Amino acid sequence: MGPLRGRLGTPGVLAGPSKSSGRGRAIQRLTRQGEPRRARWSREIESRWNTESTTSSAGRPARPLRPCREGALDFVYLYCLRFGYFFIGDYRVGGVSRRALVKVSTLIKDGAIVASMSVLLLSASELVLRAMYPEKTRPEPLVTESSAYRLDDEYIVDLKPNMTKTYVRQSSNGGDSISWSTNAQGFRGAELRADGSTRVVVYGDSNIQARFSRLEHTFTYRLEHYLDSAVVGGVEVVNAGVVGSGPDQSLLRIMDDYDVIRPDIVILHVFADNDFGDIIRNRLFELDEAGALRSSQHRFSAPLFLNSLLVVRAARKLAGSTTSPLDFVDMATQRSAWEFRLYSSRSRRVVSNFADYYDVDVALRPGSASALAKVELMSGIFGAAKVFADSVGTQLMVLIQPARRDLVANITPSYRELSAFSKYRADGLTSHVHVGCIDHGLPCLNLFEPFSANDPEHLFFKGTNRHWSDEGQDLAARETAAFMLGRLVSIPTEARLN
Repeated sequence: MGPLRGRLGTPGVLAGPSKSSGRGRAIQRLTRQGEPRRARWSREIESRWNTESTTSSAGRPARPLRPCREGALDFVYLYCLRFGYFFIGDYRVGGVSRRALVKVSTLIKDGAIVASMSVLLLSASELVLRAMYPEKTRPEPLVTESSAYRLDDEYIVDLKPNMTKTYVRQSSNGGDSISWSTNAQGFRGAELRADGSTRVVVYGDSNIQARFSRLEHTFTYRLEHYLDSAVVGGVEVVNAGVVGSGPDQSLLRIMDDYDVIRPDIVILHVFADNDFGDIIRNRLFELDEAGALRSSQHRFSAPLFLNSLLVVRAARKLAGSTTSPLDFVDMATQRSAWEFRLYSSRSRRVVSNFADYYDVDVALRPGSASALAKVELMSGIFGAAKVFADSVGTQLMVLIQPARRDLVANITPSYRELSAFSKYRADGLTSHVHVGCIDHGLPCLNLFEPFSANDPEHLFFKGTNRHWSDEGQDLAARETAAFMLGRLVSIPTEARLN
Protein backbone atom coordinates (compact mmCIF):
# COMPACT_ATOMS: atom_id res chain seq x y z
CA MET A 1 0.00 0.00 0.00
CA GLY A 2 1.42 3.39 -0.99
CA PRO A 3 1.92 6.33 1.32
CA LEU A 4 -0.62 9.05 1.85
CA ARG A 5 -0.72 11.36 -1.16
CA GLY A 6 -3.56 13.68 -0.23
CA ARG A 7 -3.66 17.05 1.55
CA LEU A 8 -4.95 18.13 4.91
CA GLY A 9 -7.30 20.83 3.69
CA THR A 10 -11.03 21.17 4.22
CA PRO A 11 -12.13 20.43 7.81
CA GLY A 12 -13.38 16.88 8.24
CA VAL A 13 -11.80 15.70 4.97
CA LEU A 14 -8.71 13.53 4.94
CA ALA A 15 -7.51 12.50 1.54
CA GLY A 16 -5.45 9.34 1.49
CA PRO A 17 -5.89 5.59 1.45
CA SER A 18 -9.32 3.98 1.24
CA LYS A 19 -11.39 3.37 4.34
CA SER A 20 -11.06 -0.38 3.80
CA SER A 21 -7.29 -0.33 4.29
CA GLY A 22 -5.71 -0.90 7.66
CA ARG A 23 -4.15 2.52 7.65
CA GLY A 24 -7.40 4.20 6.65
CA ARG A 25 -9.39 2.46 9.41
CA ALA A 26 -6.83 3.51 12.02
CA ILE A 27 -7.08 7.17 11.01
CA GLN A 28 -10.92 6.93 10.95
CA ARG A 29 -10.90 5.72 14.54
CA LEU A 30 -8.77 8.68 15.57
CA THR A 31 -11.05 11.09 13.71
CA ARG A 32 -14.10 9.94 15.70
CA GLN A 33 -12.39 10.80 19.00
CA GLY A 34 -12.93 14.54 18.47
CA GLU A 35 -9.25 15.54 18.76
CA PRO A 36 -7.67 18.18 16.48
CA ARG A 37 -6.86 16.60 13.15
CA ARG A 38 -3.13 17.45 13.25
CA ALA A 39 -2.76 15.90 16.71
CA ARG A 40 -4.56 12.74 15.58
CA TRP A 41 -2.48 12.54 12.46
CA SER A 42 0.74 13.10 14.42
CA ARG A 43 -0.15 10.39 16.91
CA GLU A 44 -0.82 7.90 14.14
CA ILE A 45 2.48 8.79 12.46
CA GLU A 46 4.36 8.50 15.71
CA SER A 47 2.75 5.12 16.36
CA ARG A 48 3.70 3.90 12.90
CA TRP A 49 7.31 5.15 13.13
CA ASN A 50 7.85 3.76 16.60
CA THR A 51 6.79 0.29 15.44
CA GLU A 52 9.88 -1.61 14.41
CA SER A 53 7.96 -4.10 12.29
CA THR A 54 4.36 -3.80 11.09
CA THR A 55 2.42 -5.70 8.49
CA SER A 56 -0.40 -4.74 6.20
CA SER A 57 -3.73 -6.56 5.85
CA ALA A 58 -2.16 -8.53 3.05
CA GLY A 59 0.64 -9.75 5.28
CA ARG A 60 3.32 -7.57 3.65
CA PRO A 61 5.53 -5.19 5.67
CA ALA A 62 3.90 -1.79 5.73
CA ARG A 63 5.99 1.18 4.66
CA PRO A 64 6.26 4.00 7.18
CA LEU A 65 3.89 6.89 6.75
CA ARG A 66 5.38 9.81 4.84
CA PRO A 67 4.60 13.51 5.04
CA CYS A 68 1.46 14.47 3.18
CA ARG A 69 1.61 18.22 3.72
CA GLU A 70 3.21 20.29 0.97
CA GLY A 71 6.85 21.42 0.94
CA ALA A 72 9.68 21.35 3.42
CA LEU A 73 7.64 22.37 6.47
CA ASP A 74 5.97 18.98 6.83
CA PHE A 75 9.28 17.23 6.16
CA VAL A 76 10.88 19.12 9.05
CA TYR A 77 7.79 18.43 11.17
CA LEU A 78 7.87 14.68 10.62
CA TYR A 79 11.65 14.48 10.92
CA CYS A 80 11.56 16.24 14.28
CA LEU A 81 8.68 14.04 15.38
CA ARG A 82 10.59 10.91 14.42
CA PHE A 83 13.75 11.78 16.35
CA GLY A 84 12.15 13.46 19.30
CA TYR A 85 13.41 17.01 18.69
CA PHE A 86 11.31 19.76 20.25
CA PHE A 87 10.92 23.38 19.29
CA ILE A 88 9.80 26.29 21.42
CA GLY A 89 6.10 27.06 21.60
CA ASP A 90 3.03 24.89 21.86
CA TYR A 91 4.25 21.29 21.87
CA ARG A 92 3.46 18.06 23.62
CA VAL A 93 5.61 15.11 24.64
CA GLY A 94 6.27 12.80 21.70
CA GLY A 95 5.45 15.31 18.97
CA VAL A 96 5.71 18.85 17.73
CA SER A 97 2.66 20.98 17.12
CA ARG A 98 1.91 23.05 14.08
CA ARG A 99 2.07 26.22 16.17
CA ALA A 100 5.65 25.48 17.18
CA LEU A 101 6.69 24.94 13.57
CA VAL A 102 5.05 28.19 12.51
CA LYS A 103 7.03 29.99 15.20
CA VAL A 104 10.26 28.36 14.05
CA SER A 105 9.51 29.23 10.44
CA THR A 106 8.85 32.84 11.43
CA LEU A 107 12.09 33.00 13.39
CA ILE A 108 14.04 31.66 10.43
CA LYS A 109 12.49 34.22 8.08
CA ASP A 110 13.06 37.07 10.52
CA GLY A 111 16.63 35.94 11.09
CA ALA A 112 17.29 35.84 7.37
CA ILE A 113 15.94 39.40 7.01
CA VAL A 114 18.07 40.67 9.92
CA ALA A 115 21.18 38.92 8.54
CA SER A 116 20.61 40.38 5.07
CA MET A 117 20.13 43.89 6.43
CA SER A 118 23.26 43.54 8.57
CA VAL A 119 25.35 42.45 5.59
CA LEU A 120 24.05 45.38 3.55
CA LEU A 121 24.77 47.83 6.39
CA LEU A 122 28.30 46.49 6.93
CA SER A 123 28.98 46.55 3.18
CA ALA A 124 27.83 50.17 2.96
CA SER A 125 30.00 51.07 5.97
CA GLU A 126 33.00 49.33 4.39
CA LEU A 127 32.55 51.28 1.14
CA VAL A 128 32.27 54.58 3.01
CA LEU A 129 35.40 53.85 5.07
CA ARG A 130 37.37 52.85 1.98
CA ALA A 131 36.31 56.07 0.23
CA MET A 132 37.31 58.18 3.25
CA TYR A 133 40.58 56.36 4.07
CA PRO A 134 41.96 54.78 0.87
CA GLU A 135 45.47 54.54 2.37
CA LYS A 136 44.15 52.20 5.08
CA THR A 137 43.32 49.52 2.52
CA ARG A 138 46.98 48.76 1.90
CA PRO A 139 48.57 45.73 3.60
CA GLU A 140 51.05 48.12 5.26
CA PRO A 141 48.98 51.27 6.01
CA LEU A 142 52.04 53.45 6.75
CA VAL A 143 53.74 52.51 3.47
CA THR A 144 52.49 55.01 0.90
CA GLU A 145 54.10 56.94 -1.91
CA SER A 146 54.37 60.05 0.25
CA SER A 147 55.45 58.28 3.46
CA ALA A 148 58.99 57.81 4.75
CA TYR A 149 58.69 54.00 4.52
CA ARG A 150 58.94 51.52 1.69
CA LEU A 151 58.35 47.80 1.36
CA ASP A 152 61.51 45.73 1.21
CA ASP A 153 61.93 42.13 0.09
CA GLU A 154 64.48 41.44 2.81
CA TYR A 155 63.48 43.59 5.77
CA ILE A 156 59.71 43.86 5.06
CA VAL A 157 59.80 47.64 5.65
CA ASP A 158 62.67 50.11 5.40
CA LEU A 159 63.21 53.88 5.60
CA LYS A 160 63.46 55.86 2.40
CA PRO A 161 66.62 57.95 1.96
CA ASN A 162 66.63 61.75 1.82
CA MET A 163 63.19 62.21 3.34
CA THR A 164 61.91 64.96 5.62
CA LYS A 165 58.74 64.38 7.61
CA THR A 166 56.86 65.87 10.56
CA TYR A 167 55.59 64.08 13.65
CA VAL A 168 53.03 65.72 15.94
CA ARG A 169 52.97 64.62 19.54
CA GLN A 170 49.74 63.96 21.40
CA SER A 171 48.41 66.82 23.47
CA SER A 172 49.15 64.85 26.65
CA ASN A 173 52.83 64.99 25.64
CA GLY A 174 52.90 68.67 24.70
CA GLY A 175 51.53 68.58 21.16
CA ASP A 176 54.89 69.60 19.66
CA SER A 177 55.62 69.25 15.94
CA ILE A 178 58.84 67.34 15.36
CA SER A 179 60.66 67.58 12.03
CA TRP A 180 62.90 64.63 11.22
CA SER A 181 64.81 63.49 8.15
CA THR A 182 66.92 60.67 6.72
CA ASN A 183 70.31 60.83 5.00
CA ALA A 184 71.42 59.30 1.71
CA GLN A 185 71.77 55.83 3.30
CA GLY A 186 68.28 55.93 4.83
CA PHE A 187 69.46 56.54 8.41
CA ARG A 188 67.94 59.26 10.53
CA GLY A 189 70.33 62.18 11.02
CA ALA A 190 73.32 63.68 9.23
CA GLU A 191 75.37 62.05 6.51
CA LEU A 192 78.00 59.53 7.61
CA ARG A 193 81.36 60.99 8.48
CA ALA A 194 84.67 60.01 6.92
CA ASP A 195 87.02 61.38 9.57
CA GLY A 196 88.17 58.08 11.01
CA SER A 197 86.25 58.37 14.27
CA THR A 198 85.00 55.29 16.07
CA ARG A 199 81.70 54.34 14.46
CA VAL A 200 78.88 52.94 16.58
CA VAL A 201 75.70 51.81 14.82
CA VAL A 202 72.50 51.31 16.82
CA TYR A 203 69.84 48.99 15.34
CA GLY A 204 66.33 48.90 16.74
CA ASP A 205 62.71 49.91 16.37
CA SER A 206 60.78 53.17 16.74
CA ASN A 207 62.44 53.84 20.10
CA ILE A 208 65.76 54.19 18.27
CA GLN A 209 64.45 55.99 15.19
CA ALA A 210 62.61 58.26 17.67
CA ARG A 211 60.59 60.33 15.20
CA PHE A 212 58.70 61.60 18.27
CA SER A 213 61.81 63.46 19.55
CA ARG A 214 63.97 66.20 18.15
CA LEU A 215 67.31 64.96 16.86
CA GLU A 216 69.28 66.43 19.77
CA HIS A 217 67.08 64.55 22.26
CA THR A 218 67.29 61.09 20.66
CA PHE A 219 69.12 58.19 22.27
CA THR A 220 71.74 57.98 19.52
CA TYR A 221 72.52 61.71 19.63
CA ARG A 222 72.83 61.71 23.42
CA LEU A 223 75.01 58.57 23.33
CA GLU A 224 77.38 60.27 20.90
CA HIS A 225 77.48 63.29 23.21
CA TYR A 226 78.44 61.19 26.24
CA LEU A 227 81.03 59.11 24.37
CA ASP A 228 82.67 61.72 22.20
CA SER A 229 84.67 63.46 24.90
CA ALA A 230 85.83 60.17 26.40
CA VAL A 231 87.06 58.41 23.26
CA VAL A 232 90.29 59.13 21.42
CA GLY A 233 89.53 60.49 17.96
CA GLY A 234 85.86 61.03 18.71
CA VAL A 235 82.76 58.88 18.17
CA GLU A 236 80.09 58.79 15.50
CA VAL A 237 76.83 57.12 16.53
CA VAL A 238 74.58 56.13 13.61
CA ASN A 239 70.81 55.87 14.09
CA ALA A 240 69.72 52.70 12.25
CA GLY A 241 66.31 52.42 13.90
CA VAL A 242 63.15 51.74 11.86
CA VAL A 243 59.59 51.91 13.11
CA GLY A 244 58.17 48.42 13.73
CA SER A 245 61.51 46.68 13.34
CA GLY A 246 62.21 43.57 15.41
CA PRO A 247 65.54 41.94 16.37
CA ASP A 248 65.21 39.61 13.39
CA GLN A 249 65.05 42.52 10.95
CA SER A 250 67.92 44.18 12.79
CA LEU A 251 70.01 41.00 12.36
CA LEU A 252 69.52 41.10 8.58
CA ARG A 253 70.43 44.79 8.46
CA ILE A 254 73.54 44.23 10.56
CA MET A 255 74.79 41.60 8.11
CA ASP A 256 73.88 43.58 4.98
CA ASP A 257 75.18 46.97 6.20
CA TYR A 258 78.56 45.85 7.45
CA ASP A 259 80.47 46.04 4.18
CA VAL A 260 79.02 49.48 3.48
CA ILE A 261 79.37 51.34 6.80
CA ARG A 262 82.04 49.22 8.59
CA PRO A 263 80.96 49.78 12.20
CA ASP A 264 83.46 49.35 15.04
CA ILE A 265 80.66 48.59 17.51
CA VAL A 266 77.10 47.42 16.90
CA ILE A 267 74.35 47.92 19.47
CA LEU A 268 71.31 45.67 19.05
CA HIS A 269 68.38 47.31 20.85
CA VAL A 270 65.61 45.01 22.12
CA PHE A 271 62.30 46.45 23.31
CA ALA A 272 61.06 44.06 26.02
CA ASP A 273 57.46 44.95 25.29
CA ASN A 274 56.66 43.53 21.85
CA ASP A 275 59.92 42.27 20.32
CA PHE A 276 59.27 38.64 21.26
CA GLY A 277 56.08 38.87 19.25
CA ASP A 278 57.80 40.66 16.36
CA ILE A 279 60.08 37.72 15.63
CA ILE A 280 57.04 35.43 15.48
CA ARG A 281 54.89 37.79 13.40
CA ASN A 282 57.58 38.73 10.87
CA ARG A 283 58.22 35.11 9.79
CA LEU A 284 61.78 35.95 8.79
CA PHE A 285 63.35 33.13 10.79
CA GLU A 286 62.32 29.87 12.40
CA LEU A 287 64.02 27.02 14.22
CA ASP A 288 64.52 23.69 12.51
CA GLU A 289 64.03 20.30 14.14
CA ALA A 290 67.52 20.50 15.67
CA GLY A 291 66.85 23.97 17.12
CA ALA A 292 69.09 25.80 14.64
CA LEU A 293 68.05 29.16 13.18
CA ARG A 294 67.07 29.18 9.51
CA SER A 295 65.32 31.51 7.10
CA SER A 296 61.62 31.03 6.46
CA GLN A 297 59.16 32.08 3.78
CA HIS A 298 58.46 35.64 4.79
CA ARG A 299 57.30 37.61 1.78
CA PHE A 300 54.18 39.51 2.64
CA SER A 301 51.03 37.73 1.49
CA ALA A 302 47.61 39.28 1.16
CA PRO A 303 45.93 39.66 4.55
CA LEU A 304 43.10 37.38 5.56
CA PHE A 305 39.76 38.59 4.21
CA LEU A 306 38.40 39.60 7.62
CA ASN A 307 41.65 41.39 8.48
CA SER A 308 41.41 43.39 5.26
CA LEU A 309 37.99 44.84 6.12
CA LEU A 310 38.14 48.34 7.55
CA VAL A 311 35.01 47.77 9.63
CA VAL A 312 36.75 44.83 11.30
CA ARG A 313 39.87 46.91 11.95
CA ALA A 314 37.75 49.73 13.39
CA ALA A 315 35.90 47.31 15.67
CA ARG A 316 39.18 45.82 16.89
CA LYS A 317 40.59 49.27 17.53
CA LEU A 318 37.54 50.17 19.62
CA ALA A 319 37.78 46.87 21.46
CA GLY A 320 41.49 47.44 22.02
CA SER A 321 40.82 50.78 23.71
CA THR A 322 39.10 49.09 26.63
CA THR A 323 40.19 50.15 30.09
CA SER A 324 39.49 46.76 31.63
CA PRO A 325 42.72 44.93 32.49
CA LEU A 326 41.08 41.53 32.11
CA ASP A 327 39.69 42.43 28.68
CA PHE A 328 43.14 43.58 27.61
CA VAL A 329 44.72 40.33 28.77
CA ASP A 330 42.02 38.20 27.11
CA MET A 331 42.35 39.97 23.76
CA ALA A 332 46.14 39.97 23.88
CA THR A 333 46.15 36.26 24.75
CA GLN A 334 43.84 35.38 21.87
CA ARG A 335 45.89 37.44 19.43
CA SER A 336 49.12 35.86 20.65
CA ALA A 337 47.65 32.37 20.30
CA TRP A 338 46.54 33.09 16.73
CA GLU A 339 49.96 34.47 15.76
CA PHE A 340 51.67 31.45 17.30
CA ARG A 341 49.42 29.09 15.29
CA LEU A 342 50.55 30.85 12.11
CA TYR A 343 54.17 30.48 13.14
CA SER A 344 53.98 26.86 14.32
CA SER A 345 52.13 25.82 11.13
CA ARG A 346 54.82 27.64 9.10
CA SER A 347 52.22 29.76 7.39
CA ARG A 348 53.14 32.91 5.52
CA ARG A 349 53.04 36.27 7.26
CA VAL A 350 49.66 38.01 7.32
CA VAL A 351 50.32 40.59 10.07
CA SER A 352 51.43 44.16 9.43
CA ASN A 353 55.02 45.16 10.24
CA PHE A 354 53.56 47.92 12.42
CA ALA A 355 51.27 45.65 14.44
CA ASP A 356 53.10 45.53 17.78
CA TYR A 357 51.50 44.19 20.97
CA TYR A 358 52.64 43.55 24.52
CA ASP A 359 54.07 40.03 24.87
CA VAL A 360 51.41 38.88 27.30
CA ASP A 361 52.20 35.18 26.93
CA VAL A 362 55.89 35.57 27.83
CA ALA A 363 55.02 37.95 30.67
CA LEU A 364 52.09 36.06 32.24
CA ARG A 365 52.51 32.46 31.06
CA PRO A 366 56.26 31.93 30.57
CA GLY A 367 55.82 28.17 30.51
CA SER A 368 53.32 28.15 27.63
CA ALA A 369 54.26 26.73 24.23
CA SER A 370 54.15 30.14 22.53
CA ALA A 371 56.30 31.79 25.21
CA LEU A 372 58.91 29.05 25.09
CA ALA A 373 59.03 29.21 21.29
CA LYS A 374 59.54 32.98 21.34
CA VAL A 375 62.32 32.78 23.91
CA GLU A 376 64.08 30.04 21.95
CA LEU A 377 63.77 31.97 18.69
CA MET A 378 65.15 35.13 20.32
CA SER A 379 68.10 33.12 21.62
CA GLY A 380 68.70 31.78 18.13
CA ILE A 381 68.80 35.32 16.74
CA PHE A 382 71.33 36.36 19.40
CA GLY A 383 73.44 33.35 18.54
CA ALA A 384 73.45 34.17 14.83
CA ALA A 385 74.29 37.84 15.54
CA LYS A 386 77.21 36.80 17.76
CA VAL A 387 78.58 34.41 15.14
CA PHE A 388 78.44 37.10 12.46
CA ALA A 389 80.03 39.78 14.64
CA ASP A 390 82.88 37.46 15.54
CA SER A 391 83.40 36.52 11.90
CA VAL A 392 83.87 40.14 10.77
CA GLY A 393 85.73 41.32 13.88
CA THR A 394 83.24 43.87 15.15
CA GLN A 395 82.04 44.16 18.72
CA LEU A 396 78.36 43.53 19.47
CA MET A 397 76.33 44.41 22.55
CA VAL A 398 72.61 44.18 23.36
CA LEU A 399 70.63 47.02 24.95
CA ILE A 400 67.40 45.95 26.68
CA GLN A 401 64.69 48.56 27.12
CA PRO A 402 61.86 47.69 29.58
CA ALA A 403 58.18 48.08 28.75
CA ARG A 404 56.31 51.10 30.04
CA ARG A 405 53.54 49.04 31.65
CA ASP A 406 56.11 47.03 33.63
CA LEU A 407 57.36 50.16 35.37
CA VAL A 408 54.63 52.81 35.60
CA ALA A 409 51.02 52.86 36.73
CA ASN A 410 49.61 55.43 34.27
CA ILE A 411 48.73 52.81 31.66
CA THR A 412 46.09 50.07 31.74
CA PRO A 413 46.89 47.40 32.57
CA SER A 414 50.03 48.26 34.47
CA TYR A 415 52.31 46.10 36.59
CA ARG A 416 49.83 46.59 39.46
CA GLU A 417 46.99 44.78 37.66
CA LEU A 418 49.29 42.26 36.00
CA SER A 419 50.64 41.28 39.42
CA ALA A 420 47.36 39.41 39.98
CA PHE A 421 48.81 36.68 37.72
CA SER A 422 50.99 34.33 39.71
CA LYS A 423 53.68 33.96 37.04
CA TYR A 424 54.05 37.67 36.34
CA ARG A 425 57.21 39.56 37.27
CA ALA A 426 57.74 43.20 36.39
CA ASP A 427 61.25 42.38 35.18
CA GLY A 428 60.21 39.12 33.55
CA LEU A 429 60.43 40.21 29.91
CA THR A 430 63.78 41.95 30.32
CA SER A 431 65.12 38.94 32.26
CA HIS A 432 64.26 36.54 29.42
CA VAL A 433 66.22 38.71 27.00
CA HIS A 434 69.11 39.02 29.45
CA VAL A 435 69.37 35.26 29.89
CA GLY A 436 69.49 34.81 26.11
CA CYS A 437 72.43 37.21 25.93
CA ILE A 438 74.29 35.40 28.71
CA ASP A 439 73.77 32.05 26.98
CA HIS A 440 75.69 33.33 23.95
CA GLY A 441 78.29 35.40 25.79
CA LEU A 442 76.97 38.73 24.54
CA PRO A 443 77.68 41.93 26.49
CA CYS A 444 74.27 43.12 27.61
CA LEU A 445 72.90 46.19 29.39
CA ASN A 446 69.50 45.68 31.04
CA LEU A 447 67.89 49.08 31.69
CA PHE A 448 65.19 47.78 34.01
CA GLU A 449 67.00 48.59 37.25
CA PRO A 450 68.28 52.05 36.19
CA PHE A 451 64.81 52.99 34.97
CA SER A 452 62.98 51.68 38.03
CA ALA A 453 65.35 53.64 40.32
CA ASN A 454 64.97 56.99 38.52
CA ASP A 455 61.29 58.00 38.68
CA PRO A 456 60.09 55.95 35.69
CA GLU A 457 56.90 58.03 35.32
CA HIS A 458 59.03 60.71 33.64
CA LEU A 459 61.01 58.28 31.50
CA PHE A 460 58.08 57.39 29.23
CA PHE A 461 55.52 59.39 27.29
CA LYS A 462 51.91 59.54 28.48
CA GLY A 463 48.64 58.58 26.81
CA THR A 464 48.80 55.82 24.20
CA ASN A 465 52.48 56.47 23.41
CA ARG A 466 54.47 53.57 24.92
CA HIS A 467 57.94 54.89 23.93
CA TRP A 468 60.61 56.32 26.18
CA SER A 469 60.54 60.10 26.57
CA ASP A 470 63.38 62.57 25.99
CA GLU A 471 64.37 62.07 29.63
CA GLY A 472 64.29 58.30 29.24
CA GLN A 473 66.51 58.44 26.16
CA ASP A 474 69.02 60.65 27.96
CA LEU A 475 69.20 58.30 30.94
CA ALA A 476 69.58 55.29 28.65
CA ALA A 477 72.38 57.04 26.76
CA ARG A 478 74.29 57.85 29.96
CA GLU A 479 73.95 54.28 31.22
CA THR A 480 74.98 52.84 27.85
CA ALA A 481 78.02 55.11 27.56
CA ALA A 482 79.21 54.11 31.02
CA PHE A 483 78.67 50.43 30.18
CA MET A 484 80.59 50.71 26.90
CA LEU A 485 83.51 52.56 28.41
CA GLY A 486 83.82 50.02 31.19
CA ARG A 487 83.15 46.79 29.26
CA LEU A 488 83.92 47.09 25.56
CA VAL A 489 87.61 46.71 24.76
CA SER A 490 87.40 48.17 21.25
CA ILE A 491 86.88 51.75 22.47
CA PRO A 492 90.15 53.69 22.73
CA THR A 493 89.36 55.77 25.82
CA GLU A 494 91.30 58.65 27.32
CA ALA A 495 88.88 59.40 30.16
CA ARG A 496 86.05 57.92 32.16
CA LEU A 497 82.65 59.38 32.77
CA ASN A 498 82.11 60.93 36.17
